Amino acid sequence: MSFEIEKNVDLSFTTMERLYKQLTQEQRYQLDCLLRVNTPKDKIAELLQCHLSTVYREIKRKSKRGSKRDTYDPEFAQHLCKKRHELKTKSTRFSDRMKRIIRWLIRAKWSPEQIVMTCKKRKIPMISIETV
Repeated sequence: MSFEIEKNVDLSFTTMERLYKQLTQEQRYQLDCLLRVNTPKDKIAELLQCHLSTVYREIKRKSKRGSKRDTYDPEFAQHLCKKRHELKTKSTRFSDRMKRIIRWLIRAKWSPEQIVMTCKKRKIPMISIETV
């Protein structure tokens, strides 16, 4: 079975491949301006060069809940984005210090759960229980 593809068709995006990107601060301000002049959401997505669902999701998640109606605030949206990134768990690197601590405590008959929880309480960087 063979088929022909048109020459000017962009095949870089398929339904199986999803590339989600968050809006930048500049795009958030553009979104705010476009919403204020009642630009249709599909046109906003086109102008911001993002998917229509990204526009709807941004408006839904990053709007201030007010007494009259929800309002999109780009500064508030950027603040929420920064906070979310700060709270995101960072991957911990398996250092030589961690190896020494783990070996020492394993020899002392500690379980992986005890090792990780004790280190967490004492604010000592540690890998996951599964890795220990």
